[in-house]
Amino acid sequence: MANEARIKSVTPDFQVTWTDPADADRTWIYDDIHYNTTMPLLTQDIFYAMQARIGRPPVFLNGYAFALSTGPTQPGPEMAGRDPFQIWRDEFQPKILETTRRWRESDYSLMSEPELAARVAEVIDEAAELHYYTMTTLQGFLAPGVALIEFLLAELGEEGAVLATTVLQGEANQSTGADVALGELATFASGHAALAAALKGARFDALASLEGGEEFTKRFEAFLDAFGWRADSWSTPHVPTWAEQPDSALRLVARYLDDPAHAPAAGLEGARQRREQARAEIESQLAADKLPRFRELLEHASQHVPYSEQRQFAQLLIFGSLRAPALALGRRFVANGVLAEPNDIFYLSLQELPVLATGWGIGQQQIVSVRKENLERWSKLTPPLSVGRDPTNRQMTPAQLQFMRLFRGPATRVDLPQGGAAIKGMAASRGTVTATARVIRDLSQADRLKPGEVLVCETTSAPWTPLFAIAGAVVTDAGGILSHSAICAREYGIPCVVGTSVATRSIPDGATVRVDGTAGTIEVLPAGHSR
Repeated sequence: MANEARIKSVTPDFQVTWTDPADADRTWIYDDIHYNTTMPLLTQDIFYAMQARIGRPPVFLNGYAFALSTGPTQPGPEMAGRDPFQIWRDEFQPKILETTRRWRESDYSLMSEPELAARVAEVIDEAAELHYYTMTTLQGFLAPGVALIEFLLAELGEEGAVLATTVLQGEANQSTGADVALGELATFASGHAALAAALKGARFDALASLEGGEEFTKRFEAFLDAFGWRADSWSTPHVPTWAEQPDSALRLVARYLDDPAHAPAAGLEGARQRREQARAEIESQLAADKLPRFRELLEHASQHVPYSEQRQFAQLLIFGSLRAPALALGRRFVANGVLAEPNDIFYLSLQELPVLATGWGIGQQQIVSVRKENLERWSKLTPPLSVGRDPTNRQMTPAQLQFMRLFRGPATRVDLPQGGAAIKGMAASRGTVTATARVIRDLSQADRLKPGEVLVCETTSAPWTPLFAIAGAVVTDAGGILSHSAICAREYGIPCVVGTSVATRSIPDGATVRVDGTAGTIEVLPAGHSR
Protein backbone atom coordinates (compact mmCIF):
# COMPACT_ATOMS: atom_id res chain seq x y z
CA MET A 1 0.00 0.00 0.00
CA ALA A 2 1.43 3.34 -1.09
CA ASN A 3 -0.44 5.54 1.37
CA GLU A 4 2.52 6.28 3.63
CA ALA A 5 4.65 7.31 0.65
CA ARG A 6 2.08 9.87 -0.50
CA ILE A 7 0.87 11.42 2.76
CA LYS A 8 2.98 13.32 5.27
CA SER A 9 0.09 14.27 7.52
CA VAL A 10 -3.67 14.78 7.61
CA THR A 11 -5.75 16.75 10.12
CA PRO A 12 -9.20 15.79 11.47
CA ASP A 13 -10.72 18.25 8.99
CA PHE A 14 -8.91 16.46 6.14
CA GLN A 15 -6.26 19.07 5.41
CA VAL A 16 -3.54 17.03 3.72
CA THR A 17 0.20 17.56 3.51
CA TRP A 18 1.39 15.62 0.49
CA THR A 19 4.83 14.11 0.04
CA ASP A 20 4.75 14.86 -3.69
CA PRO A 21 3.32 18.32 -4.52
CA ALA A 22 1.97 16.85 -7.78
CA ASP A 23 -0.52 14.81 -5.75
CA ALA A 24 -2.07 18.02 -4.44
CA ASP A 25 -2.91 18.89 -8.05
CA ARG A 26 -4.71 15.59 -8.59
CA THR A 27 -8.36 14.92 -7.70
CA TRP A 28 -8.99 12.29 -5.02
CA ILE A 29 -12.64 11.29 -4.70
CA TYR A 30 -14.47 10.03 -1.61
CA ASP A 31 -17.12 7.56 -2.81
CA ASP A 32 -19.94 8.07 -0.34
CA ILE A 33 -22.10 5.41 -2.03
CA HIS A 34 -19.77 2.43 -1.98
CA TYR A 35 -16.89 3.16 0.43
CA ASN A 36 -18.48 5.40 3.01
CA THR A 37 -17.04 3.95 6.22
CA THR A 38 -13.70 3.90 7.93
CA MET A 39 -11.58 0.90 6.97
CA PRO A 40 -9.16 -1.11 9.11
CA LEU A 41 -5.76 -1.87 7.60
CA LEU A 42 -6.46 -5.18 5.85
CA THR A 43 -9.65 -3.75 4.35
CA GLN A 44 -7.56 -0.82 3.12
CA ASP A 45 -5.17 -3.26 1.45
CA ILE A 46 -8.11 -5.06 -0.19
CA PHE A 47 -9.55 -1.79 -1.45
CA TYR A 48 -6.16 -0.61 -2.68
CA ALA A 49 -5.62 -3.78 -4.74
CA MET A 50 -9.05 -3.50 -6.36
CA GLN A 51 -8.80 0.21 -7.15
CA ALA A 52 -5.25 -0.07 -8.45
CA ARG A 53 -6.40 -2.81 -10.85
CA ILE A 54 -8.84 -0.36 -12.47
CA GLY A 55 -6.30 2.47 -12.52
CA ARG A 56 -7.52 4.38 -9.47
CA PRO A 57 -5.01 3.81 -6.65
CA PRO A 58 -6.36 5.41 -3.46
CA VAL A 59 -4.99 7.14 -0.41
CA PHE A 60 -6.47 6.72 3.07
CA LEU A 61 -7.19 9.76 5.21
CA ASN A 62 -8.42 9.23 8.76
CA GLY A 63 -9.40 5.71 7.73
CA TYR A 64 -11.48 6.81 4.71
CA ALA A 65 -10.56 5.95 1.12
CA PHE A 66 -10.05 8.62 -1.51
CA ALA A 67 -9.50 7.14 -4.97
CA LEU A 68 -7.58 8.85 -7.74
CA SER A 69 -10.30 10.14 -10.03
CA THR A 70 -10.25 9.44 -13.74
CA GLY A 71 -13.98 9.77 -14.43
CA PRO A 72 -16.36 6.83 -14.98
CA THR A 73 -14.66 3.45 -15.36
CA GLN A 74 -14.16 2.67 -19.02
CA PRO A 75 -14.24 -0.80 -20.64
CA GLY A 76 -10.88 -2.55 -20.83
CA PRO A 77 -9.30 -3.84 -24.07
CA GLU A 78 -10.84 -7.29 -23.56
CA MET A 79 -14.27 -5.74 -24.19
CA ALA A 80 -13.44 -4.37 -27.64
CA GLY A 81 -16.11 -5.44 -30.11
CA ARG A 82 -17.72 -7.83 -27.65
CA ASP A 83 -21.21 -7.92 -26.17
CA PRO A 84 -20.82 -7.07 -22.45
CA PHE A 85 -23.92 -9.05 -21.53
CA GLN A 86 -22.65 -12.18 -23.25
CA ILE A 87 -19.12 -12.01 -21.86
CA TRP A 88 -20.60 -11.52 -18.40
CA ARG A 89 -22.96 -14.52 -18.73
CA ASP A 90 -20.48 -16.87 -20.37
CA GLU A 91 -17.15 -15.94 -18.77
CA PHE A 92 -17.05 -13.39 -15.98
CA GLN A 93 -19.99 -14.33 -13.76
CA PRO A 94 -19.22 -18.09 -13.80
CA LYS A 95 -15.57 -17.36 -12.94
CA ILE A 96 -16.62 -15.16 -10.01
CA LEU A 97 -19.02 -17.76 -8.63
CA GLU A 98 -16.51 -20.60 -9.05
CA THR A 99 -13.58 -18.72 -7.49
CA THR A 100 -15.45 -17.32 -4.51
CA ARG A 101 -16.86 -20.76 -3.71
CA ARG A 102 -13.34 -22.19 -3.83
CA TRP A 103 -12.19 -19.57 -1.32
CA ARG A 104 -15.00 -20.50 1.04
CA GLU A 105 -14.68 -24.28 0.73
CA SER A 106 -10.88 -24.75 0.77
CA ASP A 107 -9.42 -26.76 3.65
CA TYR A 108 -7.10 -24.21 5.20
CA SER A 109 -6.24 -26.54 8.07
CA LEU A 110 -3.67 -28.21 5.83
CA MET A 111 -1.68 -24.97 5.47
CA SER A 112 1.02 -23.65 7.76
CA GLU A 113 0.79 -20.08 9.08
CA PRO A 114 3.28 -18.73 6.49
CA GLU A 115 1.38 -20.55 3.74
CA LEU A 116 -1.89 -19.06 4.97
CA ALA A 117 -0.42 -15.55 5.03
CA ALA A 118 0.74 -16.04 1.45
CA ARG A 119 -2.68 -17.41 0.50
CA VAL A 120 -4.44 -14.33 1.90
CA ALA A 121 -2.26 -12.15 -0.33
CA GLU A 122 -2.99 -14.37 -3.33
CA VAL A 123 -6.74 -14.24 -2.69
CA ILE A 124 -6.66 -10.44 -2.50
CA ASP A 125 -4.95 -10.37 -5.91
CA GLU A 126 -7.55 -12.80 -7.27
CA ALA A 127 -10.30 -10.65 -5.78
CA ALA A 128 -8.92 -7.58 -7.51
CA GLU A 129 -9.13 -9.39 -10.86
CA LEU A 130 -12.69 -10.59 -10.21
CA HIS A 131 -13.70 -7.09 -9.17
CA TYR A 132 -12.19 -5.82 -12.42
CA TYR A 133 -14.62 -8.06 -14.33
CA THR A 134 -17.52 -6.24 -12.67
CA MET A 135 -16.06 -2.86 -13.61
CA THR A 136 -14.97 -3.41 -17.22
CA THR A 137 -18.59 -4.36 -18.04
CA LEU A 138 -20.10 -1.38 -16.17
CA GLN A 139 -20.51 1.05 -19.06
CA GLY A 140 -21.86 -1.65 -21.35
CA PHE A 141 -24.50 -2.64 -18.81
CA LEU A 142 -25.58 0.90 -18.00
CA ALA A 143 -25.36 2.55 -21.42
CA PRO A 144 -28.81 1.40 -22.70
CA GLY A 145 -30.54 2.58 -19.50
CA VAL A 146 -28.68 5.89 -19.49
CA ALA A 147 -29.65 6.44 -23.15
CA LEU A 148 -33.32 5.91 -22.29
CA ILE A 149 -33.11 8.28 -19.32
CA GLU A 150 -31.36 10.97 -21.38
CA PHE A 151 -34.00 10.68 -24.10
CA LEU A 152 -36.90 11.12 -21.68
CA LEU A 153 -35.09 13.87 -19.79
CA ALA A 154 -34.84 15.80 -23.04
CA GLU A 155 -38.46 15.13 -24.00
CA LEU A 156 -40.27 15.30 -20.64
CA GLY A 157 -37.93 17.04 -18.22
CA GLU A 158 -36.96 15.75 -14.75
CA GLU A 159 -40.20 13.81 -14.45
CA GLY A 160 -39.14 11.94 -17.56
CA ALA A 161 -36.07 10.63 -15.75
CA VAL A 162 -38.20 9.16 -12.95
CA LEU A 163 -40.62 7.65 -15.45
CA ALA A 164 -37.69 6.16 -17.36
CA THR A 165 -36.31 4.45 -14.30
CA THR A 166 -39.77 3.23 -13.29
CA VAL A 167 -40.38 1.67 -16.69
CA LEU A 168 -37.15 -0.32 -16.27
CA GLN A 169 -38.42 -2.00 -13.09
CA GLY A 170 -40.36 -5.22 -12.64
CA GLU A 171 -37.83 -7.68 -14.02
CA ALA A 172 -36.68 -10.49 -11.70
CA ASN A 173 -33.23 -9.82 -10.22
CA GLN A 174 -30.90 -11.26 -7.60
CA SER A 175 -31.51 -8.65 -4.91
CA THR A 176 -35.28 -9.00 -4.87
CA GLY A 177 -34.83 -12.75 -5.36
CA ALA A 178 -33.08 -12.87 -2.00
CA ASP A 179 -35.96 -10.93 -0.46
CA VAL A 180 -38.54 -13.29 -1.90
CA ALA A 181 -36.58 -16.26 -0.55
CA LEU A 182 -36.68 -14.72 2.95
CA GLY A 183 -40.40 -14.12 2.55
CA GLU A 184 -40.94 -17.74 1.54
CA LEU A 185 -39.14 -18.83 4.71
CA ALA A 186 -41.58 -16.72 6.70
CA THR A 187 -44.53 -18.22 4.82
CA PHE A 188 -43.31 -21.73 5.60
CA ALA A 189 -42.74 -20.91 9.27
CA SER A 190 -46.22 -19.37 9.58
CA GLY A 191 -47.71 -22.83 9.06
CA HIS A 192 -45.97 -24.19 12.19
CA ALA A 193 -47.06 -22.42 15.35
CA ALA A 194 -44.14 -23.36 17.61
CA LEU A 195 -41.59 -22.55 14.91
CA ALA A 196 -43.19 -19.17 14.21
CA ALA A 197 -43.32 -18.37 17.93
CA ALA A 198 -39.64 -19.24 18.35
CA LEU A 199 -38.65 -17.00 15.45
CA LYS A 200 -40.75 -14.10 16.73
CA GLY A 201 -39.22 -14.54 20.18
CA ALA A 202 -35.67 -14.63 18.76
CA ARG A 203 -35.17 -18.15 20.15
CA PHE A 204 -33.00 -19.38 17.31
CA ASP A 205 -30.86 -22.00 19.03
CA ALA A 206 -33.19 -25.01 18.78
CA LEU A 207 -35.29 -24.33 15.68
CA ALA A 208 -34.49 -27.71 14.12
CA SER A 209 -36.05 -29.57 17.06
CA LEU A 210 -39.49 -27.97 16.56
CA GLU A 211 -42.27 -29.17 14.29
CA GLY A 212 -41.31 -28.07 10.79
CA GLY A 213 -37.95 -26.92 12.11
CA GLU A 214 -35.83 -29.47 10.31
CA GLU A 215 -37.25 -28.51 6.93
CA PHE A 216 -37.05 -24.81 7.79
CA THR A 217 -33.39 -25.20 8.76
CA LYS A 218 -32.64 -27.00 5.51
CA ARG A 219 -34.27 -24.23 3.50
CA PHE A 220 -32.56 -21.53 5.53
CA GLU A 221 -29.15 -23.13 5.00
CA ALA A 222 -29.84 -23.18 1.25
CA PHE A 223 -30.69 -19.47 1.47
CA LEU A 224 -27.41 -18.74 3.27
CA ASP A 225 -25.45 -20.73 0.71
CA ALA A 226 -27.00 -18.69 -2.10
CA PHE A 227 -27.11 -15.24 -0.51
CA GLY A 228 -25.44 -15.32 2.91
CA TRP A 229 -21.86 -14.62 1.84
CA ARG A 230 -22.51 -11.11 0.57
CA ALA A 231 -20.68 -8.41 2.50
CA ASP A 232 -22.95 -5.81 4.12
CA SER A 233 -21.42 -3.16 1.85
CA TRP A 234 -18.45 -2.58 -0.40
CA SER A 235 -16.29 -1.17 2.41
CA THR A 236 -16.97 -3.79 5.08
CA PRO A 237 -15.21 -7.10 4.34
CA HIS A 238 -14.19 -6.87 8.00
CA VAL A 239 -17.82 -7.28 9.12
CA PRO A 240 -19.15 -10.87 9.54
CA THR A 241 -21.60 -12.00 6.87
CA TRP A 242 -25.06 -13.53 7.37
CA ALA A 243 -23.54 -16.95 6.65
CA GLU A 244 -21.32 -16.50 9.70
CA GLN A 245 -23.88 -14.76 11.91
CA PRO A 246 -27.31 -15.79 10.60
CA ASP A 247 -29.34 -14.17 13.38
CA SER A 248 -29.71 -10.96 11.33
CA ALA A 249 -31.45 -12.85 8.53
CA LEU A 250 -33.61 -14.78 11.00
CA ARG A 251 -34.73 -11.53 12.62
CA LEU A 252 -35.93 -10.33 9.20
CA VAL A 253 -37.89 -13.56 8.76
CA ALA A 254 -39.45 -12.89 12.16
CA ARG A 255 -40.32 -9.32 11.13
CA TYR A 256 -42.16 -10.65 8.08
CA LEU A 257 -44.05 -13.05 10.34
CA ASP A 258 -45.10 -10.12 12.52
CA ASP A 259 -46.52 -8.22 9.56
CA PRO A 260 -47.25 -10.36 6.45
CA ALA A 261 -48.56 -7.27 4.64
CA HIS A 262 -44.96 -6.01 4.54
CA ALA A 263 -43.43 -9.26 3.30
CA PRO A 264 -41.46 -8.99 0.02
CA ALA A 265 -43.99 -10.72 -2.22
CA ALA A 266 -46.67 -8.23 -1.22
CA GLY A 267 -44.43 -5.30 -2.12
CA LEU A 268 -43.07 -6.73 -5.35
CA GLU A 269 -46.26 -7.98 -6.95
CA GLY A 270 -47.11 -4.46 -8.12
CA ALA A 271 -43.74 -3.78 -9.77
CA ARG A 272 -44.79 -5.06 -13.19
CA GLN A 273 -48.06 -3.14 -12.99
CA ARG A 274 -46.21 0.08 -12.09
CA ARG A 275 -43.89 -0.50 -15.03
CA GLU A 276 -46.80 -0.78 -17.46
CA GLN A 277 -48.48 2.29 -15.96
CA ALA A 278 -45.27 4.28 -16.41
CA ARG A 279 -44.98 3.11 -20.01
CA ALA A 280 -48.53 4.18 -20.73
CA GLU A 281 -47.91 7.56 -19.11
CA ILE A 282 -44.75 8.10 -21.16
CA GLU A 283 -46.43 7.16 -24.42
CA SER A 284 -49.36 9.47 -23.69
CA GLN A 285 -46.98 12.42 -23.28
CA LEU A 286 -44.58 11.79 -26.16
CA ALA A 287 -45.21 13.12 -29.64
CA ALA A 288 -46.19 10.41 -32.11
CA ASP A 289 -42.94 10.71 -34.04
CA LYS A 290 -40.95 10.06 -30.84
CA LEU A 291 -42.65 6.79 -29.95
CA PRO A 292 -40.60 4.49 -32.21
CA ARG A 293 -37.35 5.80 -30.71
CA PHE A 294 -38.70 5.39 -27.18
CA ARG A 295 -39.74 1.79 -27.84
CA GLU A 296 -36.38 0.98 -29.39
CA LEU A 297 -34.49 2.43 -26.42
CA LEU A 298 -36.75 0.62 -23.96
CA GLU A 299 -36.17 -2.72 -25.65
CA HIS A 300 -32.39 -2.28 -25.45
CA ALA A 301 -32.58 -1.21 -21.79
CA SER A 302 -34.94 -3.93 -20.55
CA GLN A 303 -32.20 -5.86 -18.73
CA HIS A 304 -30.70 -2.81 -17.04
CA VAL A 305 -31.88 -3.64 -13.51
CA PRO A 306 -31.21 -7.42 -13.54
CA TYR A 307 -27.65 -6.97 -14.77
CA SER A 308 -26.97 -4.05 -12.44
CA GLU A 309 -28.05 -6.18 -9.50
CA GLN A 310 -25.98 -9.14 -10.73
CA ARG A 311 -22.91 -6.90 -10.77
CA GLN A 312 -23.62 -5.68 -7.28
CA PHE A 313 -24.26 -9.20 -6.01
CA ALA A 314 -20.95 -10.36 -7.50
CA GLN A 315 -19.00 -7.50 -5.93
CA LEU A 316 -20.42 -8.08 -2.47
CA LEU A 317 -19.91 -11.84 -2.83
CA ILE A 318 -16.22 -11.20 -3.58
CA PHE A 319 -15.84 -9.01 -0.49
CA GLY A 320 -17.66 -11.46 1.76
CA SER A 321 -16.03 -14.64 0.47
CA LEU A 322 -12.44 -13.45 0.81
CA ARG A 323 -13.05 -13.43 4.55
CA ALA A 324 -12.63 -17.23 4.59
CA PRO A 325 -8.83 -17.44 4.26
CA ALA A 326 -8.32 -14.31 6.35
CA LEU A 327 -10.33 -15.77 9.22
CA ALA A 328 -8.50 -19.09 8.91
CA LEU A 329 -5.26 -17.23 9.58
CA GLY A 330 -6.98 -15.17 12.27
CA ARG A 331 -7.94 -18.33 14.12
CA ARG A 332 -4.31 -19.48 14.04
CA PHE A 333 -3.22 -16.14 15.43
CA VAL A 334 -5.72 -16.49 18.27
CA ALA A 335 -4.40 -19.98 19.07
CA ASN A 336 -0.85 -18.61 19.10
CA GLY A 337 -1.70 -15.65 21.33
CA VAL A 338 -1.17 -13.05 18.61
CA LEU A 339 -4.80 -11.85 18.50
CA ALA A 340 -7.77 -11.89 20.87
CA GLU A 341 -10.31 -12.93 18.23
CA PRO A 342 -10.08 -14.11 14.59
CA ASN A 343 -11.78 -11.07 13.06
CA ASP A 344 -9.08 -8.82 14.53
CA ILE A 345 -6.89 -9.90 11.62
CA PHE A 346 -8.54 -7.11 9.62
CA TYR A 347 -6.80 -4.61 11.91
CA LEU A 348 -3.41 -5.87 10.71
CA SER A 349 -1.87 -4.86 7.40
CA LEU A 350 -1.07 -7.29 4.61
CA GLN A 351 2.62 -6.56 5.18
CA GLU A 352 2.37 -7.53 8.84
CA LEU A 353 0.79 -10.94 8.22
CA PRO A 354 3.85 -12.90 6.98
CA VAL A 355 6.02 -11.43 9.75
CA LEU A 356 3.58 -12.52 12.45
CA ALA A 357 3.00 -15.86 10.71
CA THR A 358 6.68 -16.76 11.08
CA GLY A 359 6.54 -16.23 14.83
CA TRP A 360 8.25 -12.86 14.92
CA GLY A 361 6.60 -10.19 16.99
CA ILE A 362 4.58 -10.28 20.16
CA GLY A 363 0.84 -10.35 20.77
CA GLN A 364 -0.97 -7.63 18.85
CA GLN A 365 -3.98 -7.18 21.11
CA GLN A 366 -2.94 -3.75 22.39
CA ILE A 367 -2.04 -2.53 18.92
CA VAL A 368 -5.38 -3.74 17.57
CA SER A 369 -7.19 -2.02 20.44
CA VAL A 370 -5.55 1.32 19.60
CA ARG A 371 -6.38 0.91 15.92
CA LYS A 372 -10.02 0.18 16.75
CA GLU A 373 -10.18 3.30 18.92
CA ASN A 374 -8.76 5.38 16.08
CA LEU A 375 -11.34 4.06 13.60
CA GLU A 376 -14.15 4.68 16.06
CA ARG A 377 -13.00 8.27 16.55
CA TRP A 378 -12.60 8.85 12.82
CA SER A 379 -16.03 7.34 12.10
CA LYS A 380 -17.58 10.47 13.64
CA LEU A 381 -15.88 12.74 11.09
CA THR A 382 -17.55 13.94 7.89
CA PRO A 383 -15.15 13.45 4.99
CA PRO A 384 -15.20 15.92 2.10
CA LEU A 385 -16.31 14.56 -1.26
CA SER A 386 -12.81 15.19 -2.60
CA VAL A 387 -9.34 16.36 -1.66
CA GLY A 388 -6.65 17.83 -3.85
CA ARG A 389 -7.71 19.53 -7.04
CA ASP A 390 -11.31 20.75 -7.34
CA PRO A 391 -13.23 17.97 -9.17
CA THR A 392 -15.23 20.56 -11.14
CA ASN A 393 -12.04 21.22 -13.08
CA ARG A 394 -11.83 17.62 -14.32
CA GLN A 395 -12.02 17.16 -18.08
CA MET A 396 -15.18 15.10 -18.49
CA THR A 397 -17.51 14.87 -21.45
CA PRO A 398 -21.16 15.90 -21.01
CA ALA A 399 -22.12 12.23 -21.26
CA GLN A 400 -19.70 11.31 -18.46
CA LEU A 401 -20.99 14.12 -16.26
CA GLN A 402 -24.56 12.99 -16.86
CA PHE A 403 -23.67 9.41 -16.02
CA MET A 404 -22.00 10.48 -12.77
CA ARG A 405 -25.04 12.56 -11.81
CA LEU A 406 -27.51 9.75 -12.51
CA PHE A 407 -25.46 7.13 -10.67
CA ARG A 408 -23.62 9.08 -7.98
CA GLY A 409 -26.01 11.97 -7.39
CA PRO A 410 -25.07 15.62 -6.74
CA ALA A 411 -21.39 16.47 -7.18
CA THR A 412 -21.37 18.73 -4.12
CA ARG A 413 -22.78 18.54 -0.62
CA VAL A 414 -25.49 20.92 0.50
CA ASP A 415 -25.63 22.77 3.79
CA LEU A 416 -27.86 21.62 6.62
CA PRO A 417 -31.35 23.13 6.19
CA GLN A 418 -32.11 26.10 8.41
CA GLY A 419 -35.31 27.23 10.09
CA GLY A 420 -37.41 24.19 9.28
CA ALA A 421 -36.71 24.35 5.56
CA ALA A 422 -37.36 21.20 3.56
CA ILE A 423 -34.47 18.87 2.81
CA LYS A 424 -33.94 18.54 -0.93
CA GLY A 425 -32.56 15.64 -2.91
CA MET A 426 -33.18 13.80 -6.16
CA ALA A 427 -36.66 12.41 -6.81
CA ALA A 428 -36.08 8.69 -7.27
CA SER A 429 -39.43 6.94 -6.73
CA ARG A 430 -42.80 8.64 -6.86
CA GLY A 431 -45.34 8.99 -4.07
CA THR A 432 -45.80 10.77 -0.75
CA VAL A 433 -45.62 9.26 2.73
CA THR A 434 -45.90 10.81 6.18
CA ALA A 435 -44.44 8.55 8.85
CA THR A 436 -41.86 8.13 11.60
CA ALA A 437 -38.24 8.46 10.49
CA ARG A 438 -35.87 5.69 11.54
CA VAL A 439 -32.18 6.54 11.08
CA ILE A 440 -30.29 3.30 10.43
CA ARG A 441 -26.49 3.53 10.32
CA ASP A 442 -25.71 -0.10 9.50
CA LEU A 443 -27.45 -3.46 9.17
CA SER A 444 -26.83 -4.36 12.81
CA GLN A 445 -29.59 -1.81 13.56
CA ALA A 446 -32.02 -3.21 10.97
CA ASP A 447 -34.49 -4.62 13.48
CA ARG A 448 -35.19 -1.06 14.73
CA LEU A 449 -37.15 -0.35 11.54
CA LYS A 450 -40.87 -0.92 12.04
CA PRO A 451 -43.42 -1.49 9.26
CA GLY A 452 -44.30 1.70 7.41
CA GLU A 453 -41.49 3.80 8.88
CA VAL A 454 -39.19 5.92 6.72
CA LEU A 455 -35.76 4.33 6.34
CA VAL A 456 -33.17 7.12 6.59
CA CYS A 457 -29.62 6.00 5.85
CA GLU A 458 -26.38 7.03 4.20
CA THR A 459 -26.72 4.54 1.35
CA THR A 460 -27.76 0.92 0.80
CA SER A 461 -26.46 -2.24 -0.84
CA ALA A 462 -28.09 -5.56 -1.74
CA PRO A 463 -28.29 -7.02 1.81
CA TRP A 464 -30.35 -3.95 2.80
CA THR A 465 -33.04 -4.77 0.25
CA PRO A 466 -35.29 -6.80 2.62
CA LEU A 467 -35.81 -3.56 4.58
CA PHE A 468 -37.52 -2.00 1.56
CA ALA A 469 -40.42 -4.42 2.02
CA ILE A 470 -40.84 -3.07 5.56
CA ALA A 471 -40.25 0.64 4.96
CA GLY A 472 -42.89 3.14 3.94
CA ALA A 473 -40.29 5.30 2.16
CA VAL A 474 -36.52 5.59 1.82
CA VAL A 475 -34.27 8.65 2.14
CA THR A 476 -30.50 8.54 1.60
CA ASP A 477 -27.55 10.87 1.91
CA ALA A 478 -25.81 9.58 -1.21
CA GLY A 479 -26.64 8.27 -4.66
CA GLY A 480 -28.51 9.19 -7.80
CA ILE A 481 -31.57 7.79 -9.52
CA LEU A 482 -29.59 4.78 -10.80
CA SER A 483 -28.22 3.90 -7.36
CA HIS A 484 -29.20 0.71 -5.53
CA SER A 485 -31.47 2.61 -3.12
CA ALA A 486 -33.43 4.18 -5.94
CA ILE A 487 -33.75 0.96 -7.93
CA CYS A 488 -35.06 -1.04 -4.98
CA ALA A 489 -37.48 1.67 -3.83
CA ARG A 490 -39.05 1.69 -7.28
CA GLU A 491 -39.15 -2.11 -7.24
CA TYR A 492 -41.21 -2.01 -4.05
CA GLY A 493 -43.26 0.99 -5.13
CA ILE A 494 -42.35 3.20 -2.17
CA PRO A 495 -41.36 6.88 -2.29
CA CYS A 496 -37.62 7.56 -2.35
CA VAL A 497 -35.42 10.64 -2.24
CA VAL A 498 -31.68 10.14 -2.78
CA GLY A 499 -28.59 12.34 -2.75
CA THR A 500 -29.71 14.67 0.06
CA SER A 501 -26.19 14.88 1.58
CA VAL A 502 -27.66 15.70 5.00
CA ALA A 503 -30.59 13.41 5.80
CA THR A 504 -28.90 11.29 8.47
CA ARG A 505 -27.51 14.44 10.13
CA SER A 506 -30.62 16.62 9.96
CA ILE A 507 -33.53 14.20 10.49
CA PRO A 508 -33.89 13.20 14.16
CA ASP A 509 -34.49 9.52 14.75
CA GLY A 510 -38.17 9.10 15.62
CA ALA A 511 -39.29 12.41 14.09
CA THR A 512 -42.37 12.57 11.90
CA VAL A 513 -41.44 13.37 8.30
CA ARG A 514 -43.24 13.86 5.02
CA VAL A 515 -41.35 12.32 2.10
CA ASP A 516 -42.31 13.46 -1.39
CA GLY A 517 -40.62 11.11 -3.84
CA THR A 518 -42.07 13.01 -6.79
CA ALA A 519 -40.73 16.43 -5.81
CA GLY A 520 -37.59 15.10 -4.13
CA THR A 521 -38.20 16.76 -0.76
CA ILE A 522 -38.44 15.77 2.90
CA GLU A 523 -40.13 17.87 5.58
CA VAL A 524 -39.47 17.32 9.27
CA LEU A 525 -42.85 18.01 10.87
CA PRO A 526 -43.40 19.57 14.31
CA ALA A 527 -43.77 17.27 17.29
CA GLY A 528 -47.35 16.15 17.75
CA HIS A 529 -48.20 16.63 14.10
CA SER A 530 -51.24 14.62 13.07
CA ARG A 531 -50.68 12.32 10.11
